[in-house]
Amino acid sequence: MLATRLLVSTLMLLQVWAEACGQIFFSLGPAWGGLITMASYNKFDTNIYRLVRHAMLLLILLNCMYLNFLFDASTKETLMSSG
Repeated sequence: MLATRLLVSTLMLLQVWAEACGQIFFSLGPAWGGLITMASYNKFDTNIYRLVRHAMLLLILLNCMYLNFLFDASTKETLMSSG
């Protein structure tokens, strides 16, 4: 119950969302360079929009999993030190 309240109160903070947006922004930067590099090796009729969509969805999914792991670890440390 305490962890749920901690999670909800943390998600209500604007700074948490600002840092999440910043993380996604900086994660997408290197991805665009890689996509441009790989695009030069594609045939002219390749559906690049599908490739970009899949790459971005994969990047967002991996980023969310990583942030979830970090948040879970920090929540456990907070609960252990307070209890």
